[in-house]
Amino acid sequence: MQGDYGAARQAEFDANQGNDPNKITPTYTGKGAMITSGTPTVDASGKITNMSELTFAPNNVPYALQDYIGREVGFDERVLISKTFVKLRQVQLTYNLPASFLRGKGIRQASISLVARNLLYFSKRKDIDWDQYIGTSTSAQSLQSPTLRRFGFNINLTF
Repeated sequence: MQGDYGAARQAEFDANQGNDPNKITPTYTGKGAMITSGTPTVDASGKITNMSELTFAPNNVPYALQDYIGREVGFDERVLISKTFVKLRQVQLTYNLPASFLRGKGIRQASISLVARNLLYFSKRKDIDWDQYIGTSTSAQSLQSPTLRRFGFNINLTF
């Protein structure tokens, strides 16, 4: 991490010496402001209506960075799920035809392969293929088809 976040994270680590993750010394103050005098009055939509009567100062209340990021970004460990899975993506069995078989046919090399894809999938949840969600932040489904086992063959010729 760099910038304000990096400095706060390093300061929290240095203050704690990495000994107890439950005893973090808050060091991040953020870029907000705090009201030093006056009481905000809000309308029905939540808008402050008496801004001119309030006095502000830069925020000087330190906050634990992890708590700040958790609230700012909105990720909470209680709603996270494991995307751990193991998949056998592809097996390929190739036979190279002997050179003696190819002589006089104008072919230098030839091979035939049997290919199988998505043979095995191990995950706590069998109804979801986590491979479809790599790189997404929400794990939301958006019209993905179920992963299918596929079988085929390849013919490779070199002239």
